[in-house]
Amino acid sequence: MEKHNKKTLCAAGLILLTILAIEPIASGETDVYGLQEDPLVATVFETGIHSRDSEEVQYVILQRLMTRYAEDHKIDVSKDEVDAYMLAQKRFMALDRQRRELRRTELAKQLQSSHITDEQRSTLDKQLEVLNSLAEADREAADEDSPEVRAYSEQLAKAFILRWKVNRALYRQYGGRIIYQQAGPEPLDAYRTFLQEQEAMGHFKILDPAYVQKFWHYFVTDELHDFYKPGSEEEARAFDKMLPEQ
Repeated sequence: MEKHNKKTLCAAGLILLTILAIEPIASGETDVYGLQEDPLVATVFETGIHSRDSEEVQYVILQRLMTRYAEDHKIDVSKDEVDAYMLAQKRFMALDRQRRELRRTELAKQLQSSHITDEQRSTLDKQLEVLNSLAEADREAADEDSPEVRAYSEQLAKAFILRWKVNRALYRQYGGRIIYQQAGPEPLDAYRTFLQEQEAMGHFKILDPAYVQKFWHYFVTDELHDFYKPGSEEEARAFDKMLPEQ
């Protein structure tokens, strides 16, 4: 949404990739993560995490905890859900392309006018340049359509749906405030409460004090986020919508 500020968008990257990474854990990953020569800085379930990167440590802990949460709560994604999501996404993207093409035509006409100032012309040129780049990206994406691309798109769709289901389940269980995020609403307070419970139960432990503040920074720093208005209808219905066209 346009009301996102850049702090939220910057903070979104790691948490988005983390939650999208929910997946089964191979048996070979349950004892040690990382290079043995790196320090042991944290544990999650039976896995010792060796790393020199605080973001990597956060990623591994969240990935394992969210995977276990999905398994324990029997949260899964069916093929029908993936197909419906991809169809809705295709329709949404088609409408978006139509809107952008209309805007490109409008900008081209405006630029032909002799009654606009140099400043206005510069602004319109920049807008048109962006739209032209997006149109070129659309053409390249169409040219690259293949079974491999289809499989990747299905995997990504499944990850988004699973993320939405886990977020909805966490919000229903813990409540709290919701933030705007690139991939949809995110129950920030629910994440924090869930993680505090998991830590208290010994499901993960950060062994190196230098990594503690970095791990929790995203979850305890309100200034990083834009929140849904508490008590608003938008907040109450935040997890009613899953498909892109909705």
